[in-house]
Amino acid sequence: MLIQISMLHVERNNYRRNVSFKDIYINTNSIVSVLDHEGMSEYLINENPEYLGYKFSLIKIDNGDHAEEIIALGDPETILHNVIAPDGKHLLNE
Repeated sequence: MLIQISMLHVERNNYRRNVSFKDIYINTNSIVSVLDHEGMSEYLINENPEYLGYKFSLIKIDNGDHAEEIIALGDPETILHNVIAPDGKHLLNE
């Protein structure tokens, strides 16, 4: 099953950083872990106060021969709620 995630994208232009979000789709079978990423919230608030109240998660994805980490918009509980399959199966044992 695929889920839509808003991935954080930070582009550096000299001394300025451009922050944007990019919608991507992830296969739920490849998600290894979803962790709270409080440090990113603090970093972005220092860059631009409009990000106050935003929550971010670090998602680790298994790509077969290596793991990839992405920073996604949303707290881990919200993201894991989207991972629960319609038949009631869960990604992780609870």
